[in-house]
Amino acid sequence: MKYSERLVDKIVKLIEEDRYTITEICRAFKLNTKTFYEWKKTKPEFRKAIEEAE
Repeated sequence: MKYSERLVDKIVKLIEEDRYTITEICRAFKLNTKTFYEWKKTKPEFRKAIEEAE
């Protein structure tokens, strides 16, 4: 899955629902969990959005 603002918005909404694990969310978007955590480490805007949603 390619990084996009739209994808980030969808991931954030699911995290905010507090019903799914990161693994489940990644699976739903066919996103490798390693990629999720790599984005979190290397993309400040992604990290900020995720941290605010948690």
